[in-house]
Order: sequence, then structure tokens, then C-alpha cells
Amino acid sequence: MAAGAAALTFPRPGKAAIVSPKLTLILIAEQFRSDYLFRNFNSFNASGFRRLMDESAFFPDCRLLSSSFTLTGLATIATGSYADMHGIVANRWYESAGGKLKVATPSDLEVTTLFQQEFDPANRFFAIAAAESKARLFHPQATSGIFFRKPDSTFASLATAATPEPSWFSTFNQTNAAEKFQNRAWVAHGAPSGTPPLRNLVYDAAKPENFHALLASSPFAQSAEINLVRDLIHNESLGVNSSDTVAAVLDSIGKLGSETGAVSPLIDDEVLSLDADISSLLEWLDARGQSYQIVFTAAHGAPSEPATTSRVAPGEIVAAVEAALSTEFAKDNAGLRFVEAYVYPFLYLRTEHVPPAELPRARQIAGNAALATRRVAGFMTADGYCPGFSDWNQRARNSLYRRRSGDVLLSYKPGFVEYAGVDRGISYGSLWNYDTQVPLLMKGPSFAPERFDHMVELIDIAPTLAAVAGVPPPAACSGRVLTEAFGEGVS
Repeated sequence: MAAGAAALTFPRPGKAAIVSPKLTLILIAEQFRSDYLFRNFNSFNASGFRRLMDESAFFPDCRLLSSSFTLTGLATIATGSYADMHGIVANRWYESAGGKLKVATPSDLEVTTLFQQEFDPANRFFAIAAAESKARLFHPQATSGIFFRKPDSTFASLATAATPEPSWFSTFNQTNAAEKFQNRAWVAHGAPSGTPPLRNLVYDAAKPENFHALLASSPFAQSAEINLVRDLIHNESLGVNSSDTVAAVLDSIGKLGSETGAVSPLIDDEVLSLDADISSLLEWLDARGQSYQIVFTAAHGAPSEPATTSRVAPGEIVAAVEAALSTEFAKDNAGLRFVEAYVYPFLYLRTEHVPPAELPRARQIAGNAALATRRVAGFMTADGYCPGFSDWNQRARNSLYRRRSGDVLLSYKPGFVEYAGVDRGISYGSLWNYDTQVPLLMKGPSFAPERFDHMVELIDIAPTLAAVAGVPPPAACSGRVLTEAFGEGVS
């Protein structure tokens, strides 16, 4: 994202209160429920999340009104549109044409992002994430300024002959080397000496990948990401002679959440560690003396760890659908198979076994068969059919994109998650509020320090930041400018 400067004047909301700071910092936790701020409020220090809540336009009820996978949420933030437009319906989906599972990549993004609005070549954009694909999702055409973590826990940068790795970057990796955390005890934040650790980051030379997985979901990895944000801003002199943007995806709490569920002592401690990291970051930004704005939000929330009986085996869904469709369309040929693939939450049918005119009905039969398992709360077909009418319908519709989302979208009952072969952990992606409600905090010279309890959406972030920068919103953006954040009331 770049400010328009003299090259472009774009209408802005409000009267004369909008100020475009030289530095925009966007922190996106991979998963972070709004209730984390309130459940841990009394344990926060005054200069971290408490300060951010006090000095920001604070929206505790920001919604991702679609399926809530990580890449879906990140694409929604970047484009100001839902998956029905940007195309990233999940972290992965099934491709019937190739008969294989497809992992989402930045090249699958079907629309432009806010950060591709390059009106002044002097302005720069940088992205930080655990994976290159997550970082490049904000700017798919970027050839530099992309930082990501490798499997050995070191960070790498997207470099070319024209834009080599920055000279300061090797020093950063040495300072934050993974070896320093081998066999490190993860002790609760602020706990007195001698307190038993919450977890030990055990290193086994025979299985180093286990250690790196533990490190990646720890507050130590989270702090390294914040350190990279600070080193990047300092060493590249961001926001000094140009208007620059950094987007950082804090993925550690997302990895931890998939292991423990939304509520656990480990999650609470990681939130408190992030509180301390934000406190030190804000203090450092203030001392730097350059104008800045900071946005904090999340790609999605998370469900709590479910009971064993609330884990859904995909085979159970497939068997029910096969039985129903076989009864209707294969009375004389019991060997036919009607389900090509089931990749939660999308069901893909073998349409060659169904007369074209009967396909809409076949999809409805499949959805109703899934409902009959008592594991599924609702469904929507590719034709837009959904039994019943509610806010859920629009969330489902926002999640569908031609071909990628298959024939039927299924929604498990609240609290139910995909069974992944072990009786622990959770799956992201549902349409329910615990997965889709996140906080949004926007602090900067343009934003009024006030709490707003009405619902806003993740698609509103891009047009609001575009308004501050004085540039048009992304081409497919369907969100609104949060004029109330400027102290001007709801538009």
C-alpha cells in the first residue's frame, strides 16, 4: 500500500482529521479470539494490549463471515473481499481436473490486494510470515521484501540478483538462532523462580523436526517474529523518507491453537507473551520519533478442544452420502461410486454418474444425507440451495467459489471438529462465531481512541486503510470504510 502523494488525490471520508503516517504496521495473529483480550485483561501490563485498547479505534466484534481457514482470512484482509470473489476458499481443496489435492498458493488469488496499489515507486511493502505462501498472499507479484521461516526455524527472504538478501539479515538470524532454545523450559510469563515449566522444548538430534514444531508454536518463535519486524523497520529506515507498510502474520498462536484448542494454559501464556512483545514494540516505535499507525487483528478464531464424541471422521460422512446417492441413482449398479473427494468442508461428487438435469437434486440428497449423520448442522449446494434461512446462509455463500468449493459445503455442528487420526487437537475453518469473531484495533493519528461494540467485518480493513492512504480500495473490495474509527460516525 502506498500513499498517493502528489500523483493521486482520492476522496477521503471525514473533514480534515485524516493523516497518512509514514509507517503502517499490520500485525495479524493467525488465530486470536476477541475473548482473549477480556479473559486475560487483568494480567496485561499497562503498556501492551491495555494501551492498544485504550489508544485505538477498538472493534471487539470483527467478523470473518465465511469459512475461517488461515489463508482464507489472510486473503480477505488483503483484498477486502470474501472467498466468493478472491477464490481462496480454504488452505487446500480438491481439483477434479487433475484428480488431486491442491494447496492454495498466492497465484490462486483471483483479485488484486490493497498492497498492490503502487502509485509511488518510492514507497515500499514488506511481509513476514511462517511460510512464503502466506507472506506473498498480500502481494503475489512481489520479488523482494518477503520474509518467512524455513523448516529449520531460520528465516529466509525472497531474494533475486537485483534485490539480494539484506546485509543485516544474517545478523538477525544469528541473534534469534533456534539452537538457543534447544531444551528450553517454557515457564509461565511472570512466574516466580522454581515454577515448573508449562512445556519443555526437548531437542532430539535423531528427530529435530519435533523440536522445530515445538519451537514454532511457542512464545519464543512469536517474539522472534516481532524482533524481525523491529529489525526490518530499523535497518531499512522504514517510514523515514517514504511511506512504507509492513504486514506480519504471527503464526505461533495458530499452531498452538490447532494442538490445544482455543482455551488452555499454554494459549493464555502465549497471549501474555504477545502482550509483552507489543508493549516493547510500541515503546520502541515511540522512541524512534517517526509517525506510525498500527493495526492488530487475526485471520480467524478457534474452537475449544472437543470431546471424543464431537470428532467427525470424514469416512462417516462419505459413507452416508454414498448410500443415499446409490439408493437414488444406482439401483441397478451397486458398484458405482458417487463421491470423488471430501476435503472439509467441501464435498465433490462424480457428476458423470448423475444425469445433468438431476445434478441439483443429487447435491441436495448428498447434503441431507450428511445432515442425517447428526454430525452436520447445515449445508449449501453449489447451486445456492440451503435448507432454512438465516445469517448462516450468507456466510456459506461467501465461502463458495466455482469449481474449488465442490458440489456441497458442509458445516459441522457447533463444537464438532474434523477427526485427524488422533484424539487431540482441533480443526479450523467453521462458520461459527468462535472461529470467525476476532478483535480489530487501529491506532494512529487518524483513528479516534474509542471502543465500538457494533459488528464490523474483516473486509472493512482494506478500504479503511486505503482511505487513510488516499488510494482507491482494491478492485473487488466489498467492505466499507470504517468512518466511525475517524470519529465521524457510521457511514
